[in-house]
Amino acid sequence: DYWQRDIKMSEANFARALRDGFRKKARELGHKTAWTRLECSLAGVPDVVCSVNGAHHFIELKCVASFPKREATPIRLPHFTSDQRWWLKQHGESGRNCWVFLKVQKEYFLFHWSNIDDLGNWNKEELSKNCRFYAKGRMDYEGFIKELSHG
Repeated sequence: DYWQRDIKMSEANFARALRDGFRKKARELGHKTAWTRLECSLAGVPDVVCSVNGAHHFIELKCVASFPKREATPIRLPHFTSDQRWWLKQHGESGRNCWVFLKVQKEYFLFHWSNIDDLGNWNKEELSKNCRFYAKGRMDYEGFIKELSHG
């Protein structure tokens, strides 16, 4: 299946590149930040906790190798579990900044916790309409940090 190819390796590479780019751009912009990859066996706990100027953000990272051939086909996220959705929504509703950050090929989509119910059932156009941040080609770290800061 198109969405399962090399998911673990791609997600690990994605996580490292995102961390490194985030840290570098945040330093350039003068933000105080922290970034920690969470390695936890508890069901649903997000991949990353990061802080920007004292505000903490929990981010679930998802990586899909490629878009489906047909535009109308949903981009499935088989590894986005009900436990992960529950965790993000529970903590989001309690006032936490919770996100899902999706990379498909060289396109990046950031979703706020309040809009993840149908994530995994949207096609490419719907992903774009429902995300809070989008970048194509080179990752826009400044835009990403700005959205987190104002999210």
